[in-house]
Amino acid sequence: MVGSVLGPLLFILYISDLPHLISSNHAFYADDCKLYANPILNYRELQTDLNTVYRWCLDWLIPLNNGKCKVLHLGTNNPKHIYMIDNEAVKMVDSQNDLGVIITSDLSWSNQRDKELLEKVQRRATKKMSKSYIIGTTTEEGKLDNGLQDFSQSKCVPPQNPF
Repeated sequence: MVGSVLGPLLFILYISDLPHLISSNHAFYADDCKLYANPILNYRELQTDLNTVYRWCLDWLIPLNNGKCKVLHLGTNNPKHIYMIDNEAVKMVDSQNDLGVIITSDLSWSNQRDKELLEKVQRRATKKMSKSYIIGTTTEEGKLDNGLQDFSQSKCVPPQNPF
């Protein structure tokens, strides 16, 4: 069901019990699962959750692609534990492309290879936001005041298109 509209929805329904089995912080997006935790305080918990995900995949006959599983250790004080899935060490990486944004272990922006891609992501986000509303105050001329100091006269106003 790759590329279909129903694919991600059906997948989310299919894995709906998995988040209740995981105690670490986690995020799901389409067929992607991210587990994250403080490695100093929660190393064992994170490893236990990896084991839980692996067993869940076996039970529900969903193949887990160990080759796509990666560990990104963030921060300089990170002990860089080795995490295992099915008795294999999960590959450690220094950076990871996450929805078009490159996340690095030192959280720097210097590895952003494609400025055009970032601009594309920004345009898409702005387009999605154009259907949202933001809270702000308006001046007497009807323009949005970015200060937002006076909440007594706040009202919803559609955001201005920056392009």
